[in-house]
Amino acid sequence: MKKNAALSVKALKALEPGQSLSGEGLTIERLKSGDLRFKIATQINRERVSRAIGFESEGFTLDDARAVLASLRSRAREGALQLPVARKTGLLLSELAEIYLGRLEAGDGKNVGIKRAHFELHLLPHLGALPAASIDEHAFGGYRKKRRAEKVLHRERLTTDATVNRELSTLRHALNSGVRWKLIPPHALAAKPTKEADGTRGALNAIQTAKLLEAARLDPDADIHTFVMVAANTSARLSEVLRIKVGDIDFDRLRISIHEAKAGAREQPMPPILVEHLQDRIKRRGLKRTDWLFPSALKRDGTPKSKEGRRMSIASVWPRVIKAAGLTEEEIGHKLVRHSLRHTAITAFVKSGADLQVVQKMSGHKTLSMVMRYTHTRDAEIDLAMERMQALMAAGSAAAASPAPAAAAASETVAE
Repeated sequence: MKKNAALSVKALKALEPGQSLSGEGLTIERLKSGDLRFKIATQINRERVSRAIGFESEGFTLDDARAVLASLRSRAREGALQLPVARKTGLLLSELAEIYLGRLEAGDGKNVGIKRAHFELHLLPHLGALPAASIDEHAFGGYRKKRRAEKVLHRERLTTDATVNRELSTLRHALNSGVRWKLIPPHALAAKPTKEADGTRGALNAIQTAKLLEAARLDPDADIHTFVMVAANTSARLSEVLRIKVGDIDFDRLRISIHEAKAGAREQPMPPILVEHLQDRIKRRGLKRTDWLFPSALKRDGTPKSKEGRRMSIASVWPRVIKAAGLTEEEIGHKLVRHSLRHTAITAFVKSGADLQVVQKMSGHKTLSMVMRYTHTRDAEIDLAMERMQALMAAGSAAAASPAPAAAAASETVAE
């Protein structure tokens, strides 16, 4: 028996075997076994769609069903609707992504904004129409090839292996979550991350860093000096720096709270020189605790240009500062990008002799192996270390061969 009523969790619980509820383009039926079956039953782009999309016993919920339907309608508007003809095809990746992101947002999922961007900007346009359970290393291999041939948005360089590896991590987590929630059959994506370039490649030395800071200080855009100060003294990523609010800065404890990061929220230590700079900036600009450290430029009507109310990029200023500092690719041997400031700070932490686990906590890396990329040394440094070790060993051998004065005197007494 069908009933037309508002769909709600309470209404679904009240369904008896054989009864169903319809509404919002969905039909939910209580089977004789007691399980609930969720179906799409509606028209999308004048095409009748009727298919089962999940069962309560699989962990499927009313919110999940709404998310799948919203995904289908969204893709239909974009002209990319590819509807499976039977339940056996399972959830498409686009459908699983909606459920995955929805559950992360409803709970305490980490880096939801970054993961949503991975899906919406890259993964779904390439892989969204495929059944989630069918995505294997071959499918991802094709995706990787296409992504590596694409230019980074607003930049004149191709997508890096590191970027694609982050997208692979998001995809794998979504698929594993789908298996755990019993939304898709057991599935393991065997594609492996591509080996990334040496993390120390873009680091600046102390003199180069000083030149960059001075050029940034003299630049007419006051934000760039603060950006370089924060990034070069903390190892925070570009997006992490631009998302700092005044209230995130604890001047007494010398910490900055980073709320959105790849490895999860962390407290970022900062040196006293940065404390002085930030206190001066906040005072001069009259910023309140709820204000962004890098507020958005304003329109003529006084409203922020960006929706979030913060500055979203420094890309337009960066080339000018590099040129003013004289840090061209020919001069320093590598291209200087904004992420180079993170490499610079981490390399400095390592060279200072800090314990690698401490460096990992400061930099926000997920694993210690990622920090180990910054421990490479030059041959000259290795030779110097070997010479010092040899000198210490020689001194120890000499001391062991020479009897102590008291022992020598005792020896002479016995001889007498």
